[in-house]
Amino acid sequence: MRKWTLVSTGFVIALTLWSCKGGQQQQTQQPPSQPPATTTEHPTTPPAGPPPAPTDGTATIYGMVKFEGTPPKPEPINMGAELQCAAMHPQPPTREDLVVNNNGTLRWTLVYVKSGLPANYKPTVPSEPVVLDQQGCVFHPHVVGVVAGQKIIFRNSDPVLHNTRGTSKNNGSFNYTQPQKGQESEHVFKNPELGIKTVCDVHPWMLSYIHVLPHPFFAVTGEDGSFTIKGLPPGKYTLEFVHEKLGTKTVEVEAKANAVTQTEVVFKQ
Repeated sequence: MRKWTLVSTGFVIALTLWSCKGGQQQQTQQPPSQPPATTTEHPTTPPAGPPPAPTDGTATIYGMVKFEGTPPKPEPINMGAELQCAAMHPQPPTREDLVVNNNGTLRWTLVYVKSGLPANYKPTVPSEPVVLDQQGCVFHPHVVGVVAGQKIIFRNSDPVLHNTRGTSKNNGSFNYTQPQKGQESEHVFKNPELGIKTVCDVHPWMLSYIHVLPHPFFAVTGEDGSFTIKGLPPGKYTLEFVHEKLGTKTVEVEAKANAVTQTEVVFKQ
């Protein structure tokens, strides 16, 4: 009996060593893990590249908005005595009036079709509303676009008093007070207008810009500085690029059916 026990034990040990060795070989065949991404004040998402060409007879414009010059250092927002706001951020948030991504592109640039649409084109107003949120005592997003006639929701996601106020040349003034977390207020801008400055009077550093467009052919650049405008009728267009601090630029493009037209613009400082 003892001999059988010893044999059995030896067999189990050998089997265990063989399994471990096989497991080690299997692990060495796995691809090496990637190093963790570096976190910065304004992280950059690698550009995904142009989208696939459409197949429905429409055209797509894809491009990049680049920055030339010395990128400004992120400027922390001074929240002063508003301790409740400051406590929502492990690190102080930074100003967003001029954000240069790590790949040398610009964030928060509006790109829209300024001219070239057929004279008989009638835009469809999107049924889904746009949301301008107040999170951590900061407006999100910093720049937002909406089609004239489309609903926009002003939301307070903070447990503090906020208000959303703006003065518009073509759409009058608005002011919504929101003392409770989760409170929402709906608004509709009926007329096209660029650069409606929106503020919170309770927290003077809070600032956002609303662009009201006559059609849905627009985009706002994000973390990779790219933009995509889809569903265009084929034709020649003038694109306008609007940045709150660097001004405007225009580019002429020809968009072809079932194709992606690529372009770029450079803002200098």
